[in-house]
Amino acid sequence: MIDIYMEYIFVSIVIIIYVLIWLSLKQSRVKMFFFLAGGYWCVSLIISLFNPYELNAVSPYIYALVSIGYTSCFVGYAYKTKRVCRYEMPVGYELQIKELYHLRFVQFSFFASFLLVAYLASTQWQVILLQGALGNLKLDFFELVFNNNSALYLLYQVLAFPIFHLSSALVSYNVIKGRDWKYTTLMFIYILLFCFLGGKRGYFAIFFEYIIIVAIFAVLISKNRKKGELKSLVKKVGGMLTVILVGAAYMTALSGGVEYDKDRIKESNGKNIDNMIIYNVGAYRAFEYALNNDYLGKAGGYQYGRASFGGFLDYYGSSVLSTIGLPIRRVSDSTMKLLQDNEISIGKDRNFNYIYTSFMYFYFDFGILGILFISFFFGRFLRYCVELSVMDNSIVSFALICYLFVTACLLFGGSWFFMSLSAQPILLYYYLLRRKQIKYFKSYENGIIRDELQLTQ
Repeated sequence: MIDIYMEYIFVSIVIIIYVLIWLSLKQSRVKMFFFLAGGYWCVSLIISLFNPYELNAVSPYIYALVSIGYTSCFVGYAYKTKRVCRYEMPVGYELQIKELYHLRFVQFSFFASFLLVAYLASTQWQVILLQGALGNLKLDFFELVFNNNSALYLLYQVLAFPIFHLSSALVSYNVIKGRDWKYTTLMFIYILLFCFLGGKRGYFAIFFEYIIIVAIFAVLISKNRKKGELKSLVKKVGGMLTVILVGAAYMTALSGGVEYDKDRIKESNGKNIDNMIIYNVGAYRAFEYALNNDYLGKAGGYQYGRASFGGFLDYYGSSVLSTIGLPIRRVSDSTMKLLQDNEISIGKDRNFNYIYTSFMYFYFDFGILGILFISFFFGRFLRYCVELSVMDNSIVSFALICYLFVTACLLFGGSWFFMSLSAQPILLYYYLLRRKQIKYFKSYENGIIRDELQLTQ
């Protein structure tokens, strides 16, 4: 009889551990990050149990594996890291953002990325006009927009993605604080162009998530809350979210044609909301399908780390080695591509591909031990980054934890963010940007920051 309720027992254990760890955390930002990320995962498990969309049932074994993964991540996050920062920014976020605009590293990367994205968006629009709709654009993005140009696609991954995520964090913060409208407008235009590429309404969803999480963190770290600030914040966030929802719905509606159709856009909004839920709970069904159909064997056995940590380095590293006479297969061909190329059914009239949970990639590497240990170290990594943002008081570190939340944490139950070709370049970009930011402020350490004078005049 107890077998019938095993999945409820596993999920209950995850929730209990989550609550206990949350109560034990002290620092407010560390606690809030855990509350939002862990709470999101727990809610997805609860929705999956009650199965409101009548998807396929999930076995207790899969809930056990998923529970091991989530619990290991919680435990990894629970332990406080040792000293993670040796430098604290001498000024607040507003001044730091103003100084970021003056860094040549930021100016060059943003200008080059803006030109790249504008060019690609123009090319894509011409393709859409020729097709009369998005048509096969999503399937043949590399061929139709990039004209099979590998170098251009590499630049897109290395440059355009980091700028998109940095701009999303800065625009969200500036709108909430009402600062730097000139630069904010430029970055917002860039975000819209980037979201347009590939017909990816998912990028609108990412920007949507940035608005929410930056608003929450901004309120959390605000020391002097003014009267009416919360009401103003709700209006600003509501306005931005309206723009994002319309944009995402328009991208979905473009699949049926380039003409404006109010009913098609309205219908698209409803589908987008449903898809956000189904992508999360459906991933557990896909994970079970993959294990039952021996996807590990089809991938050639354990990948020993390449499945979880390959991404950009494995993809392009394999290409470089092959050109010099050392043919090494891309691990993504036998893992991520294997998942993408096999559309499966996760319920009545519900087909799925690609999103098989992060735990599928960990399983590709080391089986159940991969789920246990990689989840644990992911939790440690999250804790390190959050504590870094607290201790160095850097807007770059703040943008980094926002990036990790919207791409790594919200998608953790669906797909592993590190398999994205852009993940490693983004982390590297933030690392280099933080170093340059520290170097800049150290040069003013014994003097007066010039923009402090401007704000006090």
